Amino acid sequence: MRPTTPAVLVTRRMPSAVLSRLDAVCDIDLHTGPNGLSHEALCARVLGKKGLICVFTDRVDAATIASSPCETGACPPMVRPPPPSCRSTSCC
Repeated sequence: MRPTTPAVLVTRRMPSAVLSRLDAVCDIDLHTGPNGLSHEALCARVLGKKGLICVFTDRVDAATIASSPCETGACPPMVRPPPPSCRSTSCC
């Protein structure tokens, strides 16, 4: 059984290699529809998620962020350092 992993909403399809790496550390909720999510749908789907991976055309505002508050009230950014095999700080 996989340990509890953070739930993340991904608003657009991505290359399978990217989704595979993300799936290894997160529970992915991937929007697969042909059109982007409406603002209301985005707010509804992000509810209870620990992360959001979106594109610049998605409307992310205070209402969107308020839809998914952390239990502690202060969410640190979900940024991981690059793995030791990575030679660049910007590749991962």
